Amino acid sequence: MTEKNLPEPLHLDTLAVRTAVAKSQYGENSEALYLTSSFVQPNAETAARRFAGEEEGYTYSRFGNPTVTSMEQRLAALE
Repeated sequence: MTEKNLPEPLHLDTLAVRTAVAKSQYGENSEALYLTSSFVQPNAETAARRFAGEEEGYTYSRFGNPTVTSMEQRLAALE
């Protein structure tokens, strides 16, 4: 069964492990943990907009990172 045709409604256990699973281009078997504290920005203007909250994107891990976003989405799915 693929992710696109999972039965509805999903059991809480399934939601906890299948919601917001971000896979990279490397095809890992489990979700990657992002342990970095900062993220490279394409230019200073983009960085300024992201730090100001005017544009989506990761800047500094205290404000969020892909690992935290995934966990937030999983918890929200369980509510």
